Amino acid sequence: MVSKSLSRVGRRLLRAVRKIAGLLRTEGPIEVFRIAYRRALTKARPDPFDLQNAVDTSGHLSLFKLDISSAHESVGFSYSPSPAEVCEKLFASLAIRHQDFTFIDLGAGKGRVLLVASRFPFKRLIGVEFARELVETARLNIQKFGCRAEIVHADAAEYRFPSENLVVYLYNPFGPEVLRPVLRSLREISISREVYLLYLNPKNSSCVEEVANEIDQIAGAKVYYFERPGNRTEGAATSGA
Repeated sequence: MVSKSLSRVGRRLLRAVRKIAGLLRTEGPIEVFRIAYRRALTKARPDPFDLQNAVDTSGHLSLFKLDISSAHESVGFSYSPSPAEVCEKLFASLAIRHQDFTFIDLGAGKGRVLLVASRFPFKRLIGVEFARELVETARLNIQKFGCRAEIVHADAAEYRFPSENLVVYLYNPFGPEVLRPVLRSLREISISREVYLLYLNPKNSSCVEEVANEIDQIAGAKVYYFERPGNRTEGAATSGA
């Protein structure tokens, strides 16, 4: 038991070192300091969404502190809550009958996006999260909020999507190593179903644009649609106002 705990601590330390080294390499020391400073300020402020709804969805959590059993734990990013007002705009902007679509949040964290999505008449609401503590917190928040969402404790790369019309949401929760298998699964479903992808903070948008068309941009998020195979025109992606 002790050896397992030590092994888990060792993996977390290695992941933290790699993450910091990667940030320093790609962003530089000044930007890393700015990120840490902004997070410290945010932590000191009460969160309006949580206060209004009596839930716990705020804060920034490093994956280093969480219990994760996944081959992809080193390519996941720390937890930060999505801005509720941005999500509202995104979901309202979709020219769909919400009740014909299942909504899925990959990297659902504490469940904030599911709570916001519950204000729209989606057919089903599903969150996928691989950190045990976040899964437990999300389920408690869903219970407090009184919405009909469900949380699946799973690695997004291994999650089996329902064969239904889908609206999938990402707040840049992982790198290309997980994003690519997710996109392959969505591409397969799009053969017979409609699939939209909402990608906030789209750091790896080039991966998505290999298989889907960008149809809109809203408040820092890109909206993609998976055309049926044979119908997609390369380079035909358009951006909305």
